[in-house]
Amino acid sequence: LTDCGGFMGASTSGKWSWFTPTAANAWGTGLMWWDGFDFGDHETVLHEFGHSYGLAHANVPGGCFTNDQCDWTCAMGSYGGQGIRCFNAPHNWQIGWGKSVLQLDDEGLPYGYAKEILVPPQLSAVSSFVMVSTNDMPANQRLFISARLNVYMYDLPYAWYNDGKSYITIHTYNGTESASYIPTKVVGEIQPGATWRDNASSIVVRFNSWRTGSGARVTLCRRRANTENNCYDNFDDDCDFLTDAEDPDCDDLNVQNSYPSSPSSNWPTQPETLLSPLAGLVRPDLPPLTQPRSHNLISSPSPKPPRQPPQRRSPYPRRPPPRRPSPPPRNRAV
Repeated sequence: LTDCGGFMGASTSGKWSWFTPTAANAWGTGLMWWDGFDFGDHETVLHEFGHSYGLAHANVPGGCFTNDQCDWTCAMGSYGGQGIRCFNAPHNWQIGWGKSVLQLDDEGLPYGYAKEILVPPQLSAVSSFVMVSTNDMPANQRLFISARLNVYMYDLPYAWYNDGKSYITIHTYNGTESASYIPTKVVGEIQPGATWRDNASSIVVRFNSWRTGSGARVTLCRRRANTENNCYDNFDDDCDFLTDAEDPDCDDLNVQNSYPSSPSSNWPTQPETLLSPLAGLVRPDLPPLTQPRSHNLISSPSPKPPRQPPQRRSPYPRRPPPRRPSPPPRNRAV
């Protein structure tokens, strides 16, 4: 075709319904159209091939000027970068090209427990991403955590000046076997030393370091509150990676010794992502690690003295020492 009405290509969504299975091809087939002006563009072919396999577009929350094709890390988004890239982690999983190296649920990632994991580079192995699914997430939603970087010649989601840089990308996908044609969304991307937080799922992801040849050292945590509200339970309630007495929150004598059974629902609202038009990077607008408290018992504010190194306090009051017996009365001179 030489004129596709402004489209670079088109294809059937999944299998062509009029196809009759044969002994050589029991699955079926799909139909693809390729604009002649884009002949030789590998990413266009991969994009339309993905549609014929039942993949929807790859997007960002809220979309962008290309409507719903805004994920720069996936051929089903095809935004920015160097004009060619592979599929993202959830799309690889959807068609069976990729598997999880680790799956975490409520039992594998309990509240307040920081878990360090290794995320291999996406193209280094079939099993390369981490999948998280907990009861705090919307129905059928999964969180995909993958390690990406430019790999020549065909996986170049980032501009050339970002060669050698490593990224942790976080995607969501809530498709099911019966309703699979649903877009994936990239909701976060961080570099070494940065942290991503999600109020909706309570998941916190910290990119600790990158090791050439092995991948990304990442720490995951699932928070149950926006401050450390129990200083004696050996858990990191707010997932700032400071436990109990290590957390400055525990310097406040008003911190309670009990905690709710579920995460707080009134955390401060934050934008999910910010889109940089230069490099096409989604960066989460991170809230401060600690939030203002509303349970002060002092009626009027007063200057806070310099904070001393935190000391672990016993949860039970100590018994006062016994009083010394009074000395015998002295004889007065007559």
